[in-house]
Amino acid sequence: MIITKHAQKRLKERCGLNKKASERLAKLAYEHGIKHNETTGNLRKWVDSQYFYNETANNIRLYGDKAFIFSDYKLITVLQIPHNLVKYVKRRA
Repeated sequence: MIITKHAQKRLKERCGLNKKASERLAKLAYEHGIKHNETTGNLRKWVDSQYFYNETANNIRLYGDKAFIFSDYKLITVLQIPHNLVKYVKRRA
């Protein structure tokens, strides 16, 4: 698992995690997060928009209330899932 400097900065900013905790969370999100093809409805529309906005992203995982944007096995960035869609993520988990 490779975490870019940008992703590390975003994990610190949005989750308050240090480097070691960030690595653990990124691994958990990659292994246990909700995949793009497992989403439906408005949640799927939002994930689709993120997929097309982040052209290098080929792997988006939803874990907790965050979206982890990966390019292969490299974490690019972490985004907050919109408040009105978090409830759909929690139902799927």
